[in-house]
Parts: sequence; structure tokens; C-alpha cells
Amino acid sequence: MEHIVHLLFQETFVITEFILFYLIDVNNSIYFIYCNDIYLISSFSIPKLTYLGVLLAFAQFLAEIAFKHKTLYRGYITHNDTMQLIQCATLYEILVFIEEAKILSEEAQGIVPIEASIGGPFTITSSLRGVEKLLRDCRKYGEEVHRLMRIVTDSQKSCIDMAAQYGLGIAMADPVANPALIGPKMYEKFVFPYTKELTDYAYEKTGHKVSLHMCGDTRSIWKYLGQYQLNELSLDNIIDIKQAADEIGSEVPIAGNVDPVSIVMKGTKEEIFADVKRCVEIGSKAKKGYTLATGCDIPETTGPQKIDWFMDAARACGEYKG
Repeated sequence: MEHIVHLLFQETFVITEFILFYLIDVNNSIYFIYCNDIYLISSFSIPKLTYLGVLLAFAQFLAEIAFKHKTLYRGYITHNDTMQLIQCATLYEILVFIEEAKILSEEAQGIVPIEASIGGPFTITSSLRGVEKLLRDCRKYGEEVHRLMRIVTDSQKSCIDMAAQYGLGIAMADPVANPALIGPKMYEKFVFPYTKELTDYAYEKTGHKVSLHMCGDTRSIWKYLGQYQLNELSLDNIIDIKQAADEIGSEVPIAGNVDPVSIVMKGTKEEIFADVKRCVEIGSKAKKGYTLATGCDIPETTGPQKIDWFMDAARACGEYKG
């Protein structure tokens, strides 16, 4: 805002669902700042620096901007007209990752599965747009959301291409796409087509099915998750593992879902062994297969001894499973 030489005052209004900042310079020109865009009401002359004057200017702002451009959001989100696809191999951060992928491929391939972790397309889009704004856009400006999702999805394909060169599979986490936030109807409309496209693409390019983690209660979208090319569907610990094994476990392999906090981080050795055994005994009944895992990330403050107990419990299950 280098054209604003000197501010006489600055105030904040809370207008309906958004926060609007307005600034007035020495020439009595008024600026409205919304979603990082600056709107100048240059033709409006404010006789006095009063709240009434600002409100009158705001009315003109709505008339000139909201109606002219159909929507306040449209002036912001259509910046994706100029956005270009990302080719990951040209980014410095990815070049570092490529060197690490080469080392892993040479040293660990054939010993353990190796996967490159990417965000789900809806979660990546929320990082660009902001979660609250994206959720609002889904209700009001679906066409613009689809355009941004297309850019994100096609950009992610270059990451998958890179991973495929080194024999890496793909692990995907899509927490913002949880139905608790967007609901199953929005999931079907804005998430399912792009995630299906990416999981199909990853399987075709890498030869490995995708490992997908979804936080929260995902039961209302299991009918969509079951259509993905998945090596495993990682379940949050709030999910009933028996229900998962009986229902979604007949469509895709499942993984989970020991509580990472109350059991792994805070639990005793006996509690960890007991819950691991419970999950394995129930989860292994899934028709498509089961992998023992925690329900989400283990907190970084968890003691190393707890991780050892978790692994020891898994090995013990391997001995009596039969």
C-alpha cells in the first residue's frame, strides 16, 4: 500500500461473516481491504472523517465491487486464472527430497516399503485458500473451487511422477476433507473426483496402491473411500474397529487404530499390549486385510520406550496369530 502516504486513522468493522479493514489517507480517499485485496473508492469524497462517512463509502464499495464483480469472493479467488501448474522437479526443496529418495531407494528398497507422503488435494487447496474461506467457497462458488482443485491435482501428479522414478509408493493424508467439516455431499462433489483421479494415477505410475489416512469419523464417506486404489485405509482411533472390519474392510484393506495419546503416549506397557492385541484380533477379520497402526500421529513427546513396547506387542501378536 505504498500509495497511502499517511494514515489519519484506522478502524475495523465486523460486517456479517467477514472482517473489513478501512483506511483513509490525507486526500480523503478511502480504501477497503478484504481478503488481501485493496479496493479504492477514488470517486467518493468524504466531507468529514466520521463513521457515517465511512459507512456511506462502504455502501458505495458494495455497489461498485460486489455488484460489478458479482461477488466479493470472485475478485479474490479468480486469481487462480493466472496460476500455473507446479513441476516439482524444478523446486529447490524437491531437489533435496529427490537426493534423499535416491539414497532410500538404494539402501532400503526391498527391506521395508518406502512411500512419499503428500497431502490430499482438498487439504492442499485449503492451505492455499484458507480452511474457512474454502469451506465458504464450496457453498457459494463451487466453480471457482473446482478450478483451483484442478490446478492442485495436476500439480500433484508431477510429485507422483518423481516418486515413481525411485520406486516409491504414495501415502496421502487429507484431514480437511473430513466429513465432520464438509459433509458427505460436499465430499462427493469437491473431493471424491480428484482423490479418485490421484489414487488411480499413483497406482498406474508407481505400481503401488496408495496409503490413505483420514482423521475423525469417516463412516459417512466409506462408500467413496472404498472406490479408491488403496493399499490401506488408516482409521482414526475414534472409529469402531469391528465396524470398520465388517463394512469398509470388505472393500479396501484397513489400518489402525490404537489411540496414540491415551494408550501409546500415556499408557502402561500392559495397556499398550492389551490394546494392540485387541486391534489385531478384531482388525485381522477384515476381508481385504489389516495392518496394525496408531489412529493418528504419535506425539513427538512420547518416550522411546513406549514405541519399543508398541513394536514388541506387534511382534507378540505375530506369534499367536494363527
